[in-house]
Amino acid sequence: MNCLHSNGLSEQFLSDNLTSLTCDGAATMLGKHKGIGALFCQKFPSIIVWHCANHRLELSVSDVIKSVSGVSRFKSFIDKLYVVYHVSPKNSRELRNCANLLEAEILKIGRVLSTRWVASSFRSVSAVWESYEALVQHFKEASNDTTRDNKERSTFSGLLNKITDTNFILDLGLMADALQELSELSEALQHCNADLSYANRKLQIVVALFEERKTTPGIYSKIAQEAVDNLSFFSVPLQTKAGRVNDQLKYFTEH
Repeated sequence: MNCLHSNGLSEQFLSDNLTSLTCDGAATMLGKHKGIGALFCQKFPSIIVWHCANHRLELSVSDVIKSVSGVSRFKSFIDKLYVVYHVSPKNSRELRNCANLLEAEILKIGRVLSTRWVASSFRSVSAVWESYEALVQHFKEASNDTTRDNKERSTFSGLLNKITDTNFILDLGLMADALQELSELSEALQHCNADLSYANRKLQIVVALFEERKTTPGIYSKIAQEAVDNLSFFSVPLQTKAGRVNDQLKYFTEH
């Protein structure tokens, strides 16, 4: 309250004009007894305290990551790309020669499906999609680079095997479709004029769309499936590894 008062917001002004408080779900903010929301309700009983819809969306995405192993594997791979190009100036220079766009996205956005909004994750996944051929080329060159030690060459060889695996292509397509929709929802929920009715309509649209995705793949998934059928993605030959079910597809089909 002292902070509000020091900025010219008197208690009488707040009593007359304060209608709601929206914040994240941290205990400091929404704790039942001593959270900011509870303290405000004691002074202004008529206000509405609301857990930020966008923050709830991020928590929901986090729950999916924890419950679906395929999503965790995908996240780990994209995080590995970030580390490879973020900590090594040499790798960054080589990547710049292969794909300036990818360097900008990976270094600027960082890891996916972590503490950033899903819109940032979609931009990173889109960068991998658009620069796929350049990434593969860099992995090939680095895995055969005799100036690197065996560990480095082995790392890039592993990345090459992973990124040319048909399962990864299916994962990439599905994640691009899902993150595109979630990204648009996230940005809609951040709109300055968004209210609860607007947010609910947007949520219902996305829920219905995800239900439809059980039987009708999105555009990225369609392209990915076609690539897998042809064993070629952006003119890069793909390899098939038996034994692993595409967990995300299974998850969205069964839930």
